[in-house]
Amino acid sequence: MQIDDLSLDPLIEFISKRYRFDGDSYPELRGRPEKTFVFGISHSAHHMMKSTAVVAAEAEKADHGGKVDMAALETAVVKQLVNTLKLASHMGLTSSDLVASINGMYQGR
Repeated sequence: MQIDDLSLDPLIEFISKRYRFDGDSYPELRGRPEKTFVFGISHSAHHMMKSTAVVAAEAEKADHGGKVDMAALETAVVKQLVNTLKLASHMGLTSSDLVASINGMYQGR
């Protein structure tokens, strides 16, 4: 199976405008544009770890007989997507780039 057309570009653009890596949002970047790229990668990774921790906590709860908080799980999944698309945008990737990469990863499987 191959994905032919999937446009996440409007969502990527919305997220990129809402969450910007700049000196206004992060004072430590003021006057230091050379730090922005690495900061964006690191900051995205931290947010991804936070949402992954929520998923892990819900799984652990279920492993011990507890009930999964579906609202918390949904929020974590949405945040993970937002953070992934923000990082993709920060790296200059478009939805076409992402689709091409996914197709390449699963070609022949």
